[in-house]
Amino acid sequence: MHYFNDQKRVARFKIGKKWLEGKANEGIQRSDMFQIRFFVGEESYLSEPLMQGSEGFYETSLQIPLIVDKVKWEIVENQQQVLTQLKESVVTHKGAIITVH
Repeated sequence: MHYFNDQKRVARFKIGKKWLEGKANEGIQRSDMFQIRFFVGEESYLSEPLMQGSEGFYETSLQIPLIVDKVKWEIVENQQQVLTQLKESVVTHKGAIITVH
């Protein structure tokens, strides 16, 4: 786990399975990997792959540096195909849950 000034903030992403099935190139295939590409300044990073959780959602979490209050992000399939337009979300010191369905 990364710590920023001895603190961390977490943005938790919950992406609906039905939404992903509709946006994915050929529906959801076993070999597909879905990730969040997020931007900090001019740099972009990929999250850990979304994992299928309960209640029909795929989920992942990102640790956000304290110097960033808004996170720009997009959902990508297989590290290349962008499934959403670039979005921006506020992540407070308590963190954030960002849901797409």
